[in-house]
Amino acid sequence: MRYSNYFIFLLLAMFSCSGNNDSNRKVRILNLELIELNEPNKIFDWDTIDGPDLFITISINDKVRFTSNKMENPNIINPPVTFKIDSNIVFQSISDQIKLNLYDKDDGNDQLILKDFNFNPALFEESPYYEVITCAVCFATFKITYGIAD
Repeated sequence: MRYSNYFIFLLLAMFSCSGNNDSNRKVRILNLELIELNEPNKIFDWDTIDGPDLFITISINDKVRFTSNKMENPNIINPPVTFKIDSNIVFQSISDQIKLNLYDKDDGNDQLILKDFNFNPALFEESPYYEVITCAVCFATFKITYGIAD
């Protein structure tokens, strides 16, 4: 009798999980904000007079899908820094791999500050949804706002 109850429980669990599961839904990045920047010129030798000229790239499955305006955020000394996001950054919330790169724009070569910072949104039901993520090996904390793509 015990095994039949266990079997019924397993069947119910399988059907409830395989039903109308939209957890791997299409998600859009609505806003990306750098909310913490720990004294950038004391950590890295960037711009000697002022702060870094920040811009980002966002890749989906190792293909760059967005590059922010390189002149949008010059001489950043204090956060927050808001990057204007293209509304066409749409991805599958679970199956796609999202990477963020952060750069300091320089006259010669742009300096890579943060390379391949992976992030994916938590599962959410209400849109818009935001989360705060911190890079453990760098100097920055980001606030990313997501929306469900139609």
